[in-house]
Amino acid sequence: MSRKLREVATIVAATALACTLNSGVAAAVQPTFPDTSAAQPTSLAGKEVVLVTGDTVRVDADGRALGFQPAKDRESIPVIMTELKGHSYVLPSDVGALISEGKLDQRLFDVTELSNPAYEKMTGSGVPVIVQYAQSVAAAKSQAPAARAAVRGTTG
Repeated sequence: MSRKLREVATIVAATALACTLNSGVAAAVQPTFPDTSAAQPTSLAGKEVVLVTGDTVRVDADGRALGFQPAKDRESIPVIMTELKGHSYVLPSDVGALISEGKLDQRLFDVTELSNPAYEKMTGSGVPVIVQYAQSVAAAKSQAPAARAAVRGTTG
C-alpha cells in the first residue's frame, strides 16, 4: 500500500470511528479548552484555529491540538483528535461520512497546517475553503467571478 493511500486510510478510519461515536454505538468524552480563569502553564498557551464547522481548536506552537471548543449547538457532537505524520487532525463525527465520500477534504481538519503562519499569511484570517474543479483550469477560471459573487451574496 502506498504511503499516501495509508495516510488517507488512517484518516478515513478515524472519521469512521467518529461516525460510530455519533451514531450512539459508543460514547465519547467531549474534549474542551482548559479552564483559563487561573494562570496556565506555558505548554497550554497557543492560538485558536476555527474549523469549517465553526468549532474552535487550540493548538500549541507546533500545531498540535491542545483543546477543543464546540461551536454553539454542536456541544453533543463527539470529536476524534488524532495525529498522523506529525500533523494533528480534529475530526468532528458529523464530517466523517462527507470525508469518506470525497465531498469534504480532510485537510480542512489538519490543525497543524491550518495554524501554520505561512498558511495563515497566504489565506488570511477567514475560514478555509478548498475547491477542486472537474473541468479544465481555463473553464474553472472563467467561472470564478460568478462563483465568488454568489458566495459573497450569501454571506452578506
